[in-house]
Amino acid sequence: MPQTLRKFADAYQADYNQLMIICGHFDLPETNDSPFELIEIDLNSVLFIQVDGDNCVRYHSADNVFSEVKTLHDYMILEEKLERKKFFRVKSGIYANLNQIKAYDEHKGQIHFDQGMKGKFIDISFINSYKYRNVFKRAVAKNTNTSMEIEMKTSCDLYLVIRNILH
Repeated sequence: MPQTLRKFADAYQADYNQLMIICGHFDLPETNDSPFELIEIDLNSVLFIQVDGDNCVRYHSADNVFSEVKTLHDYMILEEKLERKKFFRVKSGIYANLNQIKAYDEHKGQIHFDQGMKGKFIDISFINSYKYRNVFKRAVAKNTNTSMEIEMKTSCDLYLVIRNILH
């Protein structure tokens, strides 16, 4: 792979060393005057995770947002960890912590992380709102110690379709 990066750097006048760092082949030299600090984040306290196209991962907690840039390999490892920690991919680049969802508005397509629907929330498409509604409703029921409301639709329309097919 380093040979491919060398060809890419030459063809596009890119910095070969920066490409090596971005791809995770070697780390930046450590200095004492680094503007970065190491912060450990408990994934159980994270409400949702947002991943941008530039591999910047943002961890949204109730009060803060923490960011880090990951290599593609590190991002793939993170995705596997998120699945084990009950994070659900609600749309491209957005993972909701199912253990933190406290309210769900199916009509607005919003997942809320407090029962009063005042704090942070995630907007989701109408299709995903409908497609994953039972997942979100189960999470709300579990996290708020309430029972899950089940919608029963009349089978009249289905009966008419079946009747028309048979006749």
